[in-house]
Amino acid sequence: GRNGSGKSNIGYALALILSATRRKLTKLERESLINTGSRANSTTIELIISPEFESTPDFTLKRVISLKSDQFYLDNTAITHDQHYDFICRYFTPNSPFYLVFQGDIETWAISCSKASHLLDTLVNVLGVGGVDEIFTDSVDKIAAEKEKQEEKRVELSTLETKVAKDAEKFTGWNIANKKRRFLEHKLLDLMRINLEHELKNLEEPLEEEKMKILEAEVRYAQAEEAFIAASDDQETWEQARNQERKLLDRLQAEKHTIQEELATLQEEVKNLEEKLNADADFSLIDKKNRLQEEITRLKTKKMTLMNEFQQIKESHHEKLQNYTENRLKIAAIARKKRIATEIQDGSDVTAAITKINEQIRVQEDAVDIQRIEVSHLEERKFDDERKLMKKQENIEEIRKNLPELRKRKVDLGQSRNHLLDKQKNQQKELAELHELIEIDLRENMKLQKDLNFFVRPELLQGIQSVEKILNKWQDEERVYDVEGVFGLVLENFKPERAVVLAAEVAAGDRLFHYIVRDRELILKFQKELEELPGLVSFIPLANVKNSDVNYPENSETIPLISRIEFLDKNTEKVVKSIFSRTIIVRNLARGAELVHHYPKFKFITLQGSQVLSQGHFRSGFADSSTSRIKIFQDFRKSTEQLNKRKKEYKKINNNLENLRHSLLEVLTALQKIDLEIYQEEEKLSQLLREIPKITNNIDISTKNYDSGVLFLEELRAGLEALQATRHDLQTNLHDLQPALLQEHMTNLEIGNQQKKKIIHESERKVGELESSLKNIDLELTQHENLLRNLEAEPGELSLEEIRENLTKNHRKIEKLEEKSVKIGTELDQTRAQLEQLELEIIKKRRILRDAKFQKTILENDLKSAKIGEQSVLSQISEIQEKLTELEEKEQNMATVPTLPNPQEFDELSRKQLEQRIQQLKRKEASFGDVLTVYHTESEKNLKEIRKIKEIIEETTENIEKMEEIIDEERENLNLKKLKTLDWALNELNKKFCEIFRKIIKNGTVKIYPINSKGKRILDDEIPWDNVKNLKIRASFSGDDEHMDDLIKLSGGQKTIIGLCLLIAIRQICMAPFFYFDEIDRALDDEWRDIVANLVRDFSKLTQIISITFRKEFLCVADKFFKVSAVNGCSRIVESDLDEAVGFVDKDAAEDES
Repeated sequence: GRNGSGKSNIGYALALILSATRRKLTKLERESLINTGSRANSTTIELIISPEFESTPDFTLKRVISLKSDQFYLDNTAITHDQHYDFICRYFTPNSPFYLVFQGDIETWAISCSKASHLLDTLVNVLGVGGVDEIFTDSVDKIAAEKEKQEEKRVELSTLETKVAKDAEKFTGWNIANKKRRFLEHKLLDLMRINLEHELKNLEEPLEEEKMKILEAEVRYAQAEEAFIAASDDQETWEQARNQERKLLDRLQAEKHTIQEELATLQEEVKNLEEKLNADADFSLIDKKNRLQEEITRLKTKKMTLMNEFQQIKESHHEKLQNYTENRLKIAAIARKKRIATEIQDGSDVTAAITKINEQIRVQEDAVDIQRIEVSHLEERKFDDERKLMKKQENIEEIRKNLPELRKRKVDLGQSRNHLLDKQKNQQKELAELHELIEIDLRENMKLQKDLNFFVRPELLQGIQSVEKILNKWQDEERVYDVEGVFGLVLENFKPERAVVLAAEVAAGDRLFHYIVRDRELILKFQKELEELPGLVSFIPLANVKNSDVNYPENSETIPLISRIEFLDKNTEKVVKSIFSRTIIVRNLARGAELVHHYPKFKFITLQGSQVLSQGHFRSGFADSSTSRIKIFQDFRKSTEQLNKRKKEYKKINNNLENLRHSLLEVLTALQKIDLEIYQEEEKLSQLLREIPKITNNIDISTKNYDSGVLFLEELRAGLEALQATRHDLQTNLHDLQPALLQEHMTNLEIGNQQKKKIIHESERKVGELESSLKNIDLELTQHENLLRNLEAEPGELSLEEIRENLTKNHRKIEKLEEKSVKIGTELDQTRAQLEQLELEIIKKRRILRDAKFQKTILENDLKSAKIGEQSVLSQISEIQEKLTELEEKEQNMATVPTLPNPQEFDELSRKQLEQRIQQLKRKEASFGDVLTVYHTESEKNLKEIRKIKEIIEETTENIEKMEEIIDEERENLNLKKLKTLDWALNELNKKFCEIFRKIIKNGTVKIYPINSKGKRILDDEIPWDNVKNLKIRASFSGDDEHMDDLIKLSGGQKTIIGLCLLIAIRQICMAPFFYFDEIDRALDDEWRDIVANLVRDFSKLTQIISITFRKEFLCVADKFFKVSAVNGCSRIVESDLDEAVGFVDKDAAEDES
């Protein structure tokens, strides 16, 4: 390759991967290794050793150098730096890499004595006999370390022995206190067990008494429970009979209600038809509706009047009934007084009568409380039914109000659906047309992108795409300040004239694709975002670019490139100038080469893109004048913008279409929902209309039950008051009671009560008539409302013939329904009478059941009290037994009773005194600390550690003695081996060196000899290698006895021959997998090139040779050829052949001569 193409980089790469140094590269060294022009992050060197050579195995070494660190790999497995160094030391000599010969190094091998001990060090390193002193130094250090450890162990041994003695003394004091404590704890447990057994025996008699009480209470409770069950069964039988009658009554009432509704409807129809027939004309639909509305209003007013009258009569009836009940209770009280007065006159005991009355009062009070609870339940049930009826009626009105609105909404939704369907069809057509245009733009954009990928590196394009993503993201986040701080790519900020487009592209290079930004702060924001995005991006901070004035050469043959460029943005003008201001256009490359010597700060470029850099280097041959990266990129940008614009429009229409679909789906769903709501509302209305009669009937039953319960409660209260008054009379006026007067008073009350009973029956009749009238009005009102709804739903008019025909049919239906209604009415009267008898009987049964339940509750409480007493005694026994069990478990967990020298001193101590002594001993034990663990664990551990330390001290002493003996023996052996190896190597090297030298110089002689520190030759038969400081070469090219010791005076070609022969000789006594020669033939004359080339060819049979050369003689003996060229500032290697290589060398030589 040409000069500056990077041929020598292969040698530097080999040196980096086979380097002897373990130090890390500096930041400056790393930056110089990495191709900063392309903004790469790392560089990689890979060395593959094939199995063709006997000295090394098959392996692959790789080193990746980044800006911060290095990675090493062996056969694609990551290894450390030290592992890498140790590995190359097995097969190479990294400290003396004689197999790497750079430019000019071949001559230094001939004059190696000029470098201090260079040749001697190389020989020692390749033979592997160095480092003897280092081995001894390490061993001595190990011995010193072992002695230091031995002294530390002795100090540790003394400390442990002192600690063990102290622990033993402490344990003795603790053991005495521990034995006394355990003895007293056993004594305390015995005393506590005796006390508990005595308490347990004292509880046996109270337990037997409680068991007898339970037995008696259980017998009485069983009898009361049998009586309660019998009364409950009897009441349940009567209630079942009552429920059956109620069901029959409900069925008959429902049938009658239905018949009455049908009858009222038919009667209303007949009335309407007769009115039409009498009027001899058809009424209009509006008139019918108005009449029905007036009739409904009239009926509602009449209903309110009857309800007020019904409420007044009902309240009056309740008062009369209450007076009647009070008179009955007064009669009963007077009868009791009469009986008591008779008994007093007969001489009976008044106290017994008062006691009996007190018992009756207690029972009556319980009955009043129970009935009060029952009445509250009945009242709550009644209110629940009334609330249900009110709620149902409200629901009916709400449904009737909602149905017209729902039907109107359904019509509106149907119109919206048709409108949305038309709009959807139009947008689908528009979307299809836009899709075809996007397909055309996409094909054009892909073609431009393919062209752009060919001329621009992919990582740059990826970086541009990443920046565009970040800008779009910032735009969405409304980061206007950051977005406005980006001025685009360099090529977007200037426009060159058509003639200088290629020159501008070549001069700017990859800087065309650098982004111009406001400042470094914005660059840091970009770098943070780019960490997870692909591509390569470079930024130019506008704030850091300074304006500079350039003085151009005054020459008519040169044109400043900046004068042929139009600036598109004044803000970025200084950036564009900084890139092109020192570039000048010239007619040809030769003129540029002349001018660069006079103006070294400028770059000269031709219109075809060839340029001469400011250092005088040439760069040419990589520009294509038929294409323009700027034009392709601008076309690509324009196409991309148009494509994105149409995609956004497509997306917008698609989103609108999607929204339209959602809206249409919502409308269709709403239509289905409206249909379902209408159906559900109609079903609810039908269901509510069916439920209203049943709820009304339940309200009637609840009202009756509530009125009966209230009446019964008032009776109970009045009876209670009468009993209390009787007891008062007995206690205060015992001698004033006269049976005759009492009988007369009772008779008068009975006569008045019979009159009140007639008035009550008359009031009940009026209440029933008013209830019947209210039901008829409700029925009639319902019929009129139904007719009104039918008229609204089916607006139509009837003819006179149809009216007469319908009138006849309705009369027949009315007759049948009236007959059926009379029959059902008779059954209803019979059922009501039967139900009243059952209700009276059930009230009696409830009283019996209530008394039985009260008696059962009393006896149940007695039984519970007896069981609680037994449980209390058993609980005390259980607690004592648990304490005894705990004492037994505690005694089992305790150790055996320790033996004391004088245990009698504790016999007279009480429980409290024993506990005090135990606490004192515990505190004394605690004062010793965790002595037991220390003695049994730590002391044992310390004793083991003492034995272990003694063994270590003995073992260390033996090891130190053995190591000292081995060091002495190894030092002697290694020195002997080193001397023998060096003697052999020097003799063998001289022999090989001379043989190879004579292949080139027939009568020449050469020899290597040792010299001392003063540079004088050592002539002893046995060389004292300890005094040898270097090796020196003597050579003769003339064949006579004249030898030249100072080889510096030799020519470059002679030095090259000596150096090459020496390296080949070293290779024959020490293996190397390859040799690298960088222009070793540079100093050779033509007459020596063929000879040296053949020598290298023969040498290549021993090892692989990689050589850089500009000479045909070396090319003719080579096996493979590689051509190195510079493309875009980077070296590129391609395999070539002999003819191309020779042609290249001849062309290069011709250019040099010209």
